[in-house]
Amino acid sequence: SLIDHVQQGAGLLLLPGADADLNRYNMLLDGLGAGNYTNIVGSYGSFRSIDRVSAPELGHPLLENLFEQTDNEDEVRLNEPELYYYYEMSRGGRSVALPILRSESGSPLLTEVNSGNGKVIVSAIGTDPGWSNFPIKPFFAPFFYRAVEYLARSEETAVKSHLLGRPFRTVLPAEVNPDQVLLIRDGEEIIPEIRQTFRGSEIVYGGEEWGPGRLIVETGNPEYNQHYSVNLSTMESSLQTLTTTEFEELFGNRFADVRVVNAGTDTDNVTGALQSASLYQEIWFWFITAAILLLITESLISRYYKVESTA
Repeated sequence: SLIDHVQQGAGLLLLPGADADLNRYNMLLDGLGAGNYTNIVGSYGSFRSIDRVSAPELGHPLLENLFEQTDNEDEVRLNEPELYYYYEMSRGGRSVALPILRSESGSPLLTEVNSGNGKVIVSAIGTDPGWSNFPIKPFFAPFFYRAVEYLARSEETAVKSHLLGRPFRTVLPAEVNPDQVLLIRDGEEIIPEIRQTFRGSEIVYGGEEWGPGRLIVETGNPEYNQHYSVNLSTMESSLQTLTTTEFEELFGNRFADVRVVNAGTDTDNVTGALQSASLYQEIWFWFITAAILLLITESLISRYYKVESTA
């Protein structure tokens, strides 16, 4: 059902798990025509660098306007993340794979393929620190935000989200028969609590026992089925929700300039907020440059001119 959903026009971002079964991943990738995971390189959680993420080659729409460059700069200057562990990916498949990120040794780390009317981005690494130090790099957050935004541009790919730490809720159209609704999690069928509202049937389930994986809201009609990514791994997530002040305090200990912005669903507002967030850093750069120039000027003046004191 996920393959059909993608081929009808949806976008899919596949981020692997460290303890996952590669054969199950490859069954999905084969169905999408997106190649295979072929081998495991490195040791998860070793924090021993075996390779680096190469500076991206511009040209892919996902990377548009992500970096500031002058007219004289041909390459992106990037503090390349170190890799500790990753899955090797084959370049085969029914569709031509378009590389987005590579390692310095040439291995593909993120590739895009077309599957039917949809798009699939397959990653060779996960997003927790056991794979790499990518999560602590400034490049990480805007890159994966752009990846999700890029996959969700068409009308058929509206992003569905669920706030961790709260019961799972979703509202189905009035056309759906509530007696046929099931939650399917790792092949297990779950009967949720159903409440009738003026908007339709509201589906509610606690989900405390869920682990990382995929959730399907089965309605009896594929047109109204919903697909969710469920990620409750303690390595990657904390179920505690944060206020704006708590979020600023948490990241204020790690970054010099922290600004919390409510992303909402308006892409233009989010893009504007990301651009304005870098404004203060740009001004700071010019202040530092001016200070250095003044120090050099002062040194030159003091070298060639001596102030004579009067007796």
